[in-house]
Amino acid sequence: WIAGGINNQLRTSTNAVTWVTQNPNFVSIFSVIYNNGLWLAGGGTGQVRTSTDAVTWVTQNSEFWYTYYQTIQSTAYSNNLWLIGGASGQLRTSTDTITWISQISNISNGIISISYGKSLFVAIGDSIPSYVSNSTNGINWVSSATINTLGSFNNAAYGNGLWVAAGNGNELYSS
Repeated sequence: WIAGGINNQLRTSTNAVTWVTQNPNFVSIFSVIYNNGLWLAGGGTGQVRTSTDAVTWVTQNSEFWYTYYQTIQSTAYSNNLWLIGGASGQLRTSTDTITWISQISNISNGIISISYGKSLFVAIGDSIPSYVSNSTNGINWVSSATINTLGSFNNAAYGNGLWVAAGNGNELYSS
């Protein structure tokens, strides 16, 4: 297990009860994903790092704009494709976590969440209204909804045949 946060916070656990503090040298960590022996973490100032043991981290060039506000807020993986999304609608894809290719997300504000389920990637914006885009391959994106919410979304997930998105305004949407 990995838990990340602001101010260089990263902790690991083998049982989700006892946690060990690591020193990943991040500004902040907003999203972590694991697949096939590799951890990928995204965070503040467009930082992307990978690790095979969750202790030693290798910096990758995300091609995000490197300013304090250009954060990577979400990571996803499916079908041999890694995705990172964040500030200003920036979206990048990679097959090796080393070379990142810019994609057009159709979201002008920050991408707060990228999820995969039912053969579909879904990206959600972090402003009011929240913009939603989807893609079958992670590369070609289509605007699919604009949702007027009380507060911006925080995350979306897919399970048991249902997409669910939750946000700051005590709202829960499903599709």
